[in-house]
Amino acid sequence: MPAMRVSRVLNNNAVMVTEAGDRVAIVLGRSIGYGKRPGDAIDPGAVSERFLPDQSTPIDRLAAFLSDTPLEVVRVAREIAELAHARLGVRLSQALVLPLADHLAFALDRARSATELDYPLRWEVGQLYPAELALGGEAIALVRRHLGVDLPDAEAVPVAMHLVNAQFTGDSMLTPRCGTPFRPGDASALDRRPMARDAGVSRVPLPSRIVAVP
Repeated sequence: MPAMRVSRVLNNNAVMVTEAGDRVAIVLGRSIGYGKRPGDAIDPGAVSERFLPDQSTPIDRLAAFLSDTPLEVVRVAREIAELAHARLGVRLSQALVLPLADHLAFALDRARSATELDYPLRWEVGQLYPAELALGGEAIALVRRHLGVDLPDAEAVPVAMHLVNAQFTGDSMLTPRCGTPFRPGDASALDRRPMARDAGVSRVPLPSRIVAVP
């Protein structure tokens, strides 16, 4: 892992860093930002996750997302992505980990507020993508084991669709898609949710409504 120096502390577990060649990244790790100041070196051994900005997810949007998403949620998303890679051959990348973490964060919020969504494509997903749906069920079990929250069984559907979407598009799905056509396998169409969990926190813009192509 390249040498890293603190550019900005996002929270105790997330730091924006500058690497060789002035490349900017965001690294996560338990208490990795505690007591750190700009210019301080980061121990590579303390880094459990590293994310790079790209054209669809610039550094400010990536920073807003990761500063507001608990490390434990990102770790569970990583474990789900690793299972998908091992079982389904899905490419293991941040383009899969990030949208999974994003979905899990909202699903956890809904579970804690006893809000349950109805996913009308559940039967179709089971017929067309049984392996992905089965892995979605395992994802629910991982959330229960690691985060102590019981998500509804129906949450396996959007997780499955994220896995399908990753196989076809590789899109990070952290950019707005309001009013854009629904594409087969587009998991974001299943997430009819608000644009932020906390209006006082700068968070990644997320789609609230996707228009389906007839």
